Amino acid sequence: MSKFVDDYLKWLKQNISEKTLQDCLEITTPFLDRHNDWLQIYVEENEDNIRITDDGYVIEDLKISGCEITTPSRKKIIEKIINGFGVKISENNELYINTSMNQFPQSKHSLIQCMLSVNDLYISSKSNMFSIFTDEIKEFFDKQNVLYTPDVSFQGYTGYNHKFDFVVPKSKTKKETIIKTINNPSKDSVLLALFQWEDTIKLRDENNSQFMLFLNDNKKISNNIIESCRTYNSIPITWQKRNTALQYLNSVA
Repeated sequence: MSKFVDDYLKWLKQNISEKTLQDCLEITTPFLDRHNDWLQIYVEENEDNIRITDDGYVIEDLKISGCEITTPSRKKIIEKIINGFGVKISENNELYINTSMNQFPQSKHSLIQCMLSVNDLYISSKSNMFSIFTDEIKEFFDKQNVLYTPDVSFQGYTGYNHKFDFVVPKSKTKKETIIKTINNPSKDSVLLALFQWEDTIKLRDENNSQFMLFLNDNKKISNNIIESCRTYNSIPITWQKRNTALQYLNSVA
């Protein structure tokens, strides 16, 4: 296991806390939402079944911020994201997973990733509208005739499954490129993506695979974030400079 993966898991373990409530277990994660509040999940046990939920926090926060999900197009956006992580949504807008004790670590990992992804749908703008950054990248790839496979999951060295947004296949002259998109780049979201990559590459051909991070730069991105990407051998691409991605990708016009 790479030192980065090991250090990341230690950081996660040291900064996660649990509190027993009347009918469930409250887990406070070290991941921050857009308000810089810790994301929390709740675990309910019922015989052999374990239910992990956000208690409706993420969707409710979007609604309070003016991002209702009542229209068919917005519902479709939410469904696309949660389905990718194996998460369900209740009538009360809870994001949840029903799982077993054996699958609990992976399910917890998937729910947290899903919460972060849905949370990032909100973009502070005049219209306060939803935006799917991956769809913009998909349109860009299509226009540039980039061959890709969307929504791919790989198992990492730690046993966790990690979801990536695109994979551009290897060619005679180019490496396989695994791509993650981040709509609202932050230290937490980039560290999580780098962990997923470092964990995944241990079970793949390191000489023939590379990792690309597409970063939405509608807001200024910290130089520290860009440098962190480069430190761990990933390729940071901002949306405004998206054409620079083409030199790394195969099958382009």
